[in-house]
Amino acid sequence: SSDVCSSDLFPSHDRERVLRDFTYWKLIDNRFPYDSCFMVHHMLIPKRLFSKRIHMTEDELDELDFILDGYAEQRYDIVFENMMKRRSVHSLFHLHLAKYYETREEMINAHLK
Repeated sequence: SSDVCSSDLFPSHDRERVLRDFTYWKLIDNRFPYDSCFMVHHMLIPKRLFSKRIHMTEDELDELDFILDGYAEQRYDIVFENMMKRRSVHSLFHLHLAKYYETREEMINAHLK
């Protein structure tokens, strides 16, 4: 665990790219190319830098539960965490929040644009 700010790992995510700012977490747009599968793909990142769930403070965990059970439940179809070996940023715990395309045709049409 560290007092380094997670934003230091994402300098290109300026204020316009922060979709929702919580007390301990930020919701940002994800630029990594998972979007071929999902209509919407965001990332929930902590404001404080840590690599594993076990390093969360109780307040960070409480707010994460609040975000997932309230905010995310209403807006996304899936929440997932990559295992450490598959993360693009190994030192930052983060969750992917995504919404599937409604139909196969919708997905195909999105990729023809």
